[in-house]
Amino acid sequence: MPKGQTTKTLCNCIQCGTDFLVWPSQIKSGRKFCSHACSVQHALIPLIDRFSRHIGSPTPTGCIPWVGPLYRNGYGKLRSCTRYGRGLLAHRVAWEFAHGPIPDGLFVCHNCPGGDNRACINVAHLFLGTQYDNMADLIAKNRPRKIKLTADDVREIRKRYATHDADLKQLAREYGVCFSNISQIVNRLTWRHVK
Repeated sequence: MPKGQTTKTLCNCIQCGTDFLVWPSQIKSGRKFCSHACSVQHALIPLIDRFSRHIGSPTPTGCIPWVGPLYRNGYGKLRSCTRYGRGLLAHRVAWEFAHGPIPDGLFVCHNCPGGDNRACINVAHLFLGTQYDNMADLIAKNRPRKIKLTADDVREIRKRYATHDADLKQLAREYGVCFSNISQIVNRLTWRHVK
């Protein structure tokens, strides 16, 4: 029995609906399937179908909320098995379904009439912008940037990168730091003392 874990928890497989027992640490790490076979079967579901399962009802302001998993910064999260299982930002996926691939170096920014709604996937509320546009938008919305990282943040960054949950660009965007900071963290050039 793993240290500190005394009982398993009952979970429900998101593919076949079968109940199965898991350790609490497995739930935290994102286990959602009863078997490898169910995991593989779920991977065969087209991205558009998995995306469609998480579209909410429009709000009075016209926002269409993402009702699936969220990153801790409030953006919608969608797993893509075609991209090594990494988490995708739901609003970027929505943009690509509507308009095609996002050109390199551009961001998909929100312009919701009801205010800052990071879970919105309504393509009418999204626009493409440069990093400068994105930062200006962030400042205009008075959204605080996270500048100082904690040891827990560093552990989470390394874990998510190692498990292919996010790439360096996504992590930099989520934590409000530059790409090179994230690169130095995952390569243990900085924060070496954090295990």
